[in-house]
Amino acid sequence: MPSNDKSTRDSVLIDRAIEHAFGLSEQKKDSTIFSDKDLPVRYYFYPTWRSRLGSLILFFVLAIAAIRFSYEFTSLVVHGELFTIGDTSFIMSMPVLMFIPGYVLARVLLFMYNARYIIDERGAEAQVGLVALRLRQIRLKYEDIRGVRTDQSILDRILNVGTIEIGSAMTGEIEIRMVGVDNPRAVQILICKERDKRLKIISGSIGTKAAVVDIDTRD
Repeated sequence: MPSNDKSTRDSVLIDRAIEHAFGLSEQKKDSTIFSDKDLPVRYYFYPTWRSRLGSLILFFVLAIAAIRFSYEFTSLVVHGELFTIGDTSFIMSMPVLMFIPGYVLARVLLFMYNARYIIDERGAEAQVGLVALRLRQIRLKYEDIRGVRTDQSILDRILNVGTIEIGSAMTGEIEIRMVGVDNPRAVQILICKERDKRLKIISGSIGTKAAVVDIDTRD
């Protein structure tokens, strides 16, 4: 009885962690994550902005500094006439220093939207290069996954973000890296739970086939 209570308690904690990471729909909250009775579920998630908190702080600092220096050094502001209506000319002022924080912000946005990660009833997938010239799509089935581990620094643990590394059973190397994921522990638990379920089904089916072959041989 104590083991059953512990299993139920762990299952509740897993479901809560997954719900926090992905946000389960109403019809899914009272069922398993990938229930055979329901339609296939796909979870899409992107790198979170919290994983680039240092770059965002740098952006605000540089933006404030650029505004201040632009007021003190007017030569750093480029003025240009946009268009003229009648006797009225519309002039645009462009602070040159604003390109520096703009570049930092662009790098953050590129990091957030250049990759998309998918977890569904078949396996895990990483799509990298959504806004680049080259798109890489790496997919692993649950039965081909060797191990799943998380990589978090001290700051990552405080912000509850991190990197998930998924290794392949065929090559023994890291095939998928989910960088900057929100609540990586919940994602790791979800993938490991589904992988163990698939391996259990496969081992059961292999045992059944072996038994059948043994019976036929004896006949």
